[in-house]
Amino acid sequence: MAEIGGGQRFATLDLQQFSQSARRTVKTTPGTPALHYTSGARLPDAHGLTPIEASRFEGELHARLSTADPVMVPLPDGPPAPDAVADFITKAWRQTEVTGIRFSGPIVGI
Repeated sequence: MAEIGGGQRFATLDLQQFSQSARRTVKTTPGTPALHYTSGARLPDAHGLTPIEASRFEGELHARLSTADPVMVPLPDGPPAPDAVADFITKAWRQTEVTGIRFSGPIVGI
């Protein structure tokens, strides 16, 4: 039997002990039944900050963590202008310490 890591072991134990509440944070590895906790830290989805403010805040966390989740940036309802997306990425790169950006929402027209 293969040795499992601490994140997988604790996720499995928490899911057994606290099944309803643990289901919100315990993740599965795609294509396998393996459980794990996601690494890093990020703001809750309804944080109320602008994307660049959230990037600055989470960048502070990324600078102190060995692993960090990407900043989640919601896209507008309509298709975003490619220049606006490129400008945001440039601004985040130059003005924050984020280690990654993940856009969420429709990506129509890019």
